[in-house]
Amino acid sequence: MSGENEIPLAEAIERARQQGLAEGNAYEWYRKQAARDGQVHIGEQPLRVVKRGPRWVVNERELTEAIASALAAQTVQLQAERQADDDYKARKLNPAGARTPWGGYRVQGEFHHVWSDYARMQKRSDGDWICNRCWKPASTEHGKPECHRCSNWNGCGTDCTLSRIYCVNCGTSVAA
Repeated sequence: MSGENEIPLAEAIERARQQGLAEGNAYEWYRKQAARDGQVHIGEQPLRVVKRGPRWVVNERELTEAIASALAAQTVQLQAERQADDDYKARKLNPAGARTPWGGYRVQGEFHHVWSDYARMQKRSDGDWICNRCWKPASTEHGKPECHRCSNWNGCGTDCTLSRIYCVNCGTSVAA
């Protein structure tokens, strides 16, 4: 990167924030990332950063490209989430699971685990199991012993004691 068309990192971060791409982190976080890695991330896009005297700078053209690329990736992700939501409403499940605007789901045999990001954030619910045949809430049994992490600390986040998922409505059952 030459000295031409360089702008201060603070200005670059402000431009990214105006596009909704850098809202979560303080400027100091970006400075530390620049010092550690020689780059920062705009969205998920890497952007080279160099130190010129006392300040960090970026190439303005590279910044513009990183912002455009991050916005394009964000658009693709939002479209995929909307499509997954439409498919879910039509009861078409992706066997690999999917992210949606409200959370997501993962499929396990004849059932899928569906969650809301909002409920998870509020620590109200980690989600529910739903029967793929009748789309009614499923019941669960927790007969497995806790994993090492759960028994010694505070939860592994994988529902490690889950041993069976079953549907009272249609009789479907799967060992977990």
